Amino acid sequence: MEDKLSLAQVAFVCDQVDIHSTSAWYQRVLGFLPAGWTDEFGGPELARLQRLSDPDCKMTLSWLVERNEDFQLELFEYEQPASRPRPAAWTPRDIGYVLTTLFVEDFEGALERARDESAVRAEPTGPEGARRALIADPNGILLELLEEDVAPPAATARPEVGVAIRSVRASVPDLEKSLAFFRDTCGLELVDRRLHEPEHEALWGLAGAEPEIRVLAAGEIFLELAQYRDPAGSPRPDDHQLSDGGVMNIALATDSMPFYEEMRDRIEAAGYESREFIPGEQVAVSYVADDQGFSLELLYMAKEAYADFGFVPVPPAAGAPSPAG
Repeated sequence: MEDKLSLAQVAFVCDQVDIHSTSAWYQRVLGFLPAGWTDEFGGPELARLQRLSDPDCKMTLSWLVERNEDFQLELFEYEQPASRPRPAAWTPRDIGYVLTTLFVEDFEGALERARDESAVRAEPTGPEGARRALIADPNGILLELLEEDVAPPAATARPEVGVAIRSVRASVPDLEKSLAFFRDTCGLELVDRRLHEPEHEALWGLAGAEPEIRVLAAGEIFLELAQYRDPAGSPRPDDHQLSDGGVMNIALATDSMPFYEEMRDRIEAAGYESREFIPGEQVAVSYVADDQGFSLELLYMAKEAYADFGFVPVPPAAGAPSPAG
């Protein structure tokens, strides 16, 4: 495998609706497949890894997969410490990971299901065949739906699955610092393309916004960095934790342990904060923080470990409690 990092995970915090109901929503509305769950994570080692205030942290994780076999959507629900919601005045201009964009084959069907769930935040805009809409999951996390795929056709292990994550947007306070981390240190490739135009900003409630944007390729998924200046995005609270509501982080992954170690050492040598956790011979994780407070999970995972860590679909029941609604 080529020694490059791929965007393999986006992690969301379930701070308003329980994790199993949230997982069921993603399956029902968007067509994700369940890939298991666990309530066995917690304690001082996980608190150290995530820099949580409570050493006796307790959390439940649930995983969902789409058509790309090397990607998962990871849901967290925290019992300890309790998740704090985002400010009521939060907008996708504010600092953090703010928007996840998905291609859905059945655009109209997904939109109708979202309407049934009162999840639509902005009705479709754009020409027929290339429309976009904005919805929110049960925890208020913003999702942009694409009728037209922005990625070239690629082989997939799950052609029957009609959903695929295509990009994650981060609103950053300093674009050059973000490029120094994600491009220069992590090695993501800067690409000459635009994923969003002013009319899409308007769709998100940011009419008139003109952020400076750079797009990085991370495997099959793009990372979009946007710096807003007039006005600038509001910073996170000083006491922000990964357990707080919203998008927690993203993961960049490799299936090569030597390359993982090389990237871990490179990140640490560049002066960025890094904390490592190795749960087994086939998995290693470092939680990294850049100099602007963005959390990144650096992940090594052998294919043989995929089933144990939520990258392989499981039957819908799979031991999970029956979700509400």
